Amino acid sequence: MREEDKVLLLCDLLKVDVTAYLDRYIEELRTSKIYLQVCAQIIKLRKHDYFRNIEIIRRFEVIDFSKIKTFLDFEKTYAEILDIALECQKEKMINPLLSEEKMTLGEVMIPFDGRDITFNDMLLDERYTKTYKINQVKEIYLNYRKEVKTLLISPFVEFLRKEDVIDENIKEKSTITALLSSVILANIIIIILPLFPVTTLRNIYSGTIDSEVVMVTFYVLIVILFLLDLVSIFFYNVYLNKFRIFIRAYNSLRSEKSIMVKINNKSEAFYSLLLRHIDEIKPLNIPLKKVSLIDVEMKNLLYLIEIKDKLPYLQEKWKVPHFFYVVCAIFYLALLAFFLVIMLFLGGHL
Repeated sequence: MREEDKVLLLCDLLKVDVTAYLDRYIEELRTSKIYLQVCAQIIKLRKHDYFRNIEIIRRFEVIDFSKIKTFLDFEKTYAEILDIALECQKEKMINPLLSEEKMTLGEVMIPFDGRDITFNDMLLDERYTKTYKINQVKEIYLNYRKEVKTLLISPFVEFLRKEDVIDENIKEKSTITALLSSVILANIIIIILPLFPVTTLRNIYSGTIDSEVVMVTFYVLIVILFLLDLVSIFFYNVYLNKFRIFIRAYNSLRSEKSIMVKINNKSEAFYSLLLRHIDEIKPLNIPLKKVSLIDVEMKNLLYLIEIKDKLPYLQEKWKVPHFFYVVCAIFYLALLAFFLVIMLFLGGHL
C-alpha cells in the first residue's frame, strides 16, 4: 500500500471527507491491468473449466464497484480482486470426470512419482512396474472421485432438501396451466359460436337480436374476456421462466436415482479403462468427452445446484397474484350469466 493510500484510509477512518479521491481510485482499479486480467481469466474459466471454479466465479460476480462508499470498502474490494487473481493463476490438474476440454485423456497431466506427466507418458514408461502404476493411478482416481463428491454429489444431496418447495410450485404450475388452457378454450368457443346454424346466436353476434339484456350481457362478456386475455398473456410471460426453472428442478428430483447411478457407473468405467490400458501398455487416445460426467443432463443439474439457494426467493417473488384468479372467476360467472340469459330469452321470459 502506498503512503498516499495509507493517509486516505486513515482520513476515512477518522470520518474525514475524502470522497473526491475515491472516485479516481475506483476508476483506476476498474481499468487496472490486474482487474482486466482477472476479467479475461474468469471468461476462460467459464468456458473451459467452469465446474471446478464455481466458487471463484461467484466471488468475482459479487464484486460491485457501485457499492464502494468508503476507502475501507475500496481496500477490501482491491484485496478481493488480488486474491481472485492469485487463485486464477494457480495451476490445476484437469479432472477428466469434470472436464469439457477438447483434448484426449492421454494428454491429461497427472502427479506421478513426484513429477507432473501425462497419462500416456506414465503408461509408456517402462521403468515402472504395472503394480506401481496401478497403485499410483488408484490414488489419482480416488482424488478425482473426491472432487466429484464435493462438486456434484454433496450439492445435489443438499439440493434434494428443497423438494417441498419444488413440489409446491409444480402443483401451482398444474393449476395455472389448467386455468390458461381454459382461457384458450373460452376464446375458441366465443369464436366458433356463430358458426353453428342457430339463429339466436347469429343474431346476437350481428346485433339484431330483440333483447337489450342479452346484448348488454354479451358485450360485458366480450369485454371481460378481452381483459382476461391481456392478463393471461402478461401472466404467462412473467411466470414462464419460473415454471421452466421448477420443472427442471422437478425432473432432476424424479431422476435422482438414475443420476447417482450414472455418476457411479461412468466413474467406475473410467477407472476400469485406466487399468485396462495399464495392463495393455496402450496410449489413452480417447476424447475427454467420452469419459466426462458433464453432459446436457448434468449441466441442468449443476445449474439447479447453483440456484438452489434462490428457490425460496423465486417462490416468493413469483407468488401467483390473487387478481388472476379473481379475473378468471369473474369471466366464468359472466359466461354462466350469458348462457342463462340466452336460456331465459329462448323460454320467453325476457
